[in-house]
Amino acid sequence: MRMLPQRRRVLWKLFRAGHAVRCDVSPHPFGMELRYLVNNKPVMSRVFEEWDALEHAAAAWCEGLLIRGWRTANALDGDAARAAS
Repeated sequence: MRMLPQRRRVLWKLFRAGHAVRCDVSPHPFGMELRYLVNNKPVMSRVFEEWDALEHAAAAWCEGLLIRGWRTANALDGDAARAAS
């Protein structure tokens, strides 16, 4: 069993064409709030009681974005290194 977040925490960040998507989790009176932000503007929020359900939802959204061409900061660093060589 995982510990519930005591404060806001970033689960992941993705980047594409000068835009950023971030997934945050923070405490909520009814459990944990999962938020998706595009360029620091909230686009969706959902409250979960169970950590596993929250983690599954966050991973599914991340995977969908990766399939559509979004990348992690580490992947972008690798692209820049390949371009420089």
